[in-house]
Amino acid sequence: MSTSSPEPVTRRDILTLAWKSLLALSGVIGLGWLWRFLSYQPNPAPTTLFDLGPASGLPTDKIITVPDAEAVLLPTEQGLKAFSLVCPHLGCELEAKEDGFVCPCHGSEFELDGRLRKGPADSSMTPLNLEISDQGHYILDSGSAQ
Repeated sequence: MSTSSPEPVTRRDILTLAWKSLLALSGVIGLGWLWRFLSYQPNPAPTTLFDLGPASGLPTDKIITVPDAEAVLLPTEQGLKAFSLVCPHLGCELEAKEDGFVCPCHGSEFELDGRLRKGPADSSMTPLNLEISDQGHYILDSGSAQ
């Protein structure tokens, strides 16, 4: 009866096992990152429709700011008109003054009716869609320019 002794583990066997293990581990980590990348859920689009309440409840003789919509409602002879408070020049938020609107970033000025008074902006304030719903509420769409 001959007994054979197990072959000794060589340095090459240990190194081969180590690099194959690292390769397998990096593959598993890479697949995990790929799964995470492919299953990414972006944030939902921000709300652009705002219910401003009953049309009879809003005053039609003064300026009404709607901060959540970055918009302003201006009284006109035809009723309220909505304008974006985002400056058409570079997107800063306009500030209301007694005689109009001013861009605090670059100094553009706008009349109380939204018309451009002084640049560097090259267009008037952006009008927004303002409608009265079937329930008699003002609905402001800050995502749709007229």
